[in-house]
Amino acid sequence: MGYQCLLFASSEASVGDFNFSSRTKLDAQFRQGLLCAACGIEDPAFIHHHIIPQQSGDPANASHGILSTLDNCVAICENCHWVVHQGARWRNGGVAPPSHFKFSHGPRTRGRGVRGDWLLRMEKAFDRIIGSVSRLT
Repeated sequence: MGYQCLLFASSEASVGDFNFSSRTKLDAQFRQGLLCAACGIEDPAFIHHHIIPQQSGDPANASHGILSTLDNCVAICENCHWVVHQGARWRNGGVAPPSHFKFSHGPRTRGRGVRGDWLLRMEKAFDRIIGSVSRLT
């Protein structure tokens, strides 16, 4: 598909340790202008996706609290969720990096300003929690 995918090892974290609140889910949808963060289509049946997978976090590590925040939440359509997880490899498949979600901040912020700041924060957290990110072009 031309997007970067990374493999990670599952940790001891329970999937429920870093769930998104209802407010976080709504805020993500509105931040994106009600568009899928990955492909940009309008979709009323969003799946709220953890950019940094929740099973990669450690509930005892305070810095992993980012996993349940708005920064780590993107609303994506079912098809993109399938693609991001390499055909339903939810637990230990590939992980799409933050840069994959081109519509994370709506249709007009594809790399500057607020989205650019968000990308820097998320890439640092991604690298810190998951490990070194290899950059593919």
